[in-house]
Amino acid sequence: IREHFSELLRKSGYTGFVHLKFRRMYDGTANALALPDGTVVVTDGLIQLAADDDQIMAVLAHELGHLHHRHSLRQLLQNSFTLLLVTSITGDTSAVGNVAAALPLAVLSAKYSRDHEREADAFALALLMDAGIPPGAFIQIMTRIEQDTRRIYQNSPPPFLSTHPPTDERLDTYRKAIDAEKSF
Repeated sequence: IREHFSELLRKSGYTGFVHLKFRRMYDGTANALALPDGTVVVTDGLIQLAADDDQIMAVLAHELGHLHHRHSLRQLLQNSFTLLLVTSITGDTSAVGNVAAALPLAVLSAKYSRDHEREADAFALALLMDAGIPPGAFIQIMTRIEQDTRRIYQNSPPPFLSTHPPTDERLDTYRKAIDAEKSF
């Protein structure tokens, strides 16, 4: 996985620091995430869930998209701005702890997160195609992750609070890319 990731990183053109770390999740959660310092964390659940290295690289390409677009830093700045906005509207800094005051913050943050996910997906799609990894690998692993997440958590949050766009929406872009490849 490290060798394949090194090649993917080289093809991505991302020149910032990146360190790949593997972590055990005792609930079996399949996930990966990019931290602001360039650390990309991959859970053991993701490794176990993936059918092959292409599926793992598809997820890691998505995480490289987050690093490339500096989403963690942007999210921090946007959350700070939103907090200031809520505080200025309510006129009370203590009101931020109030659920009514925090709800707009959560909704706006979720919207920013969904936009970041779409941006990371687009980056990943281009990178996968450049690296010769079939875009279908992303479709396959995302489908598996969604099924596994439903198994673990039973219920998902309401769509307007979700930090990710609906999976079908995300995968539609990849399906269109596969269809376009077939038409050539």
